[in-house]
Amino acid sequence: MSIASRQKTESATELEQPDFAIQSLRQCLYLLKISLDRYEHLKKSGTPNIILYTEKGLIDQQLLFLSKVLAELTK
Repeated sequence: MSIASRQKTESATELEQPDFAIQSLRQCLYLLKISLDRYEHLKKSGTPNIILYTEKGLIDQQLLFLSKVLAELTK
């Protein structure tokens, strides 16, 4: 592989990583909003606690992912 093509590949990879992180962040924020809306609806409708705990678990996973993405973006 020539030096020029290797440099192009490395540069493209570096530029694509922030875009991927931003896209993942947007997707996770969207899913978090849906989960929060669903949790509110389930709670108002008197859903059994096991379903509410499951939804809370999904919300916790999304918040954990968001904190990881934030840590990567602030490096």
